[in-house]
Amino acid sequence: MFLVKVIPLLYPFGEVIHLKTIRNVIERMLGMKELSWHVFLRCLQLCVFLLFCSWMLFLDCAGDYPGHFEQYIQAVSLYETGQIVLLIGAILPVCLEDLPG
Repeated sequence: MFLVKVIPLLYPFGEVIHLKTIRNVIERMLGMKELSWHVFLRCLQLCVFLLFCSWMLFLDCAGDYPGHFEQYIQAVSLYETGQIVLLIGAILPVCLEDLPG
């Protein structure tokens, strides 16, 4: 308990998050309903798959982006779609947790 009160985590923008806050978030996540866990994990898996596909397309371009412009645009849109899926995967389980029943 001593470390929780003394050691804050500093972030680049000057925000301070105490370890107790992080512990509370982790405890809340571990107490999620089964449906919320299912949605969260599936969104995380989809995000990882989209980022992997985007990375493979970037590697296939081999730095010649003007020569492979359409492929570059597809890789960027897969990368951005992965971020959107991750955002939805973070918000939707919270909404599901607040539903009654």
